[in-house]
Amino acid sequence: MAFCGSIFGDYVLFKETTKTSQEANVDFKLYPLALAELQRVLPDQRVGPVIINSRTGQPFKERRFQKDWRAVARAAGIPDNVLNRDSRAGGVTEGSDAGADLEHLRHHASHSSAATTARYSRKTLAKTRAVARLRVAHRQVADDQNTK
Repeated sequence: MAFCGSIFGDYVLFKETTKTSQEANVDFKLYPLALAELQRVLPDQRVGPVIINSRTGQPFKERRFQKDWRAVARAAGIPDNVLNRDSRAGGVTEGSDAGADLEHLRHHASHSSAATTARYSRKTLAKTRAVARLRVAHRQVADDQNTK
């Protein structure tokens, strides 16, 4: 049974995912922008949906959220081919570029399979540069060993 989750006083979310029933844990103290928004929500209201449509006082309907998100994205200069859902793969990619372990990224994304996480991690110049640096360093070590 999936539940909406709760954000407790220490700003940690515990939630069962709806798709795979994986437990998702998020420490919002490590996400300054999200934390600032959560601090605007009264502690007793940090259960269930916390993103509320100010016009209705209810959680956003999917289509309304999409329209409002796109309007804000356009105002911020985000191209139409970039979608809100891209932020999920963006987070995995950023973590991967930063050197995070694939298993840790899997847990961060609440994926049940490392193969899914690997698909979310996009190809980037940072990754190809990291491999090139490793290769050059490896050659240097091999050259040093051969000259001894």
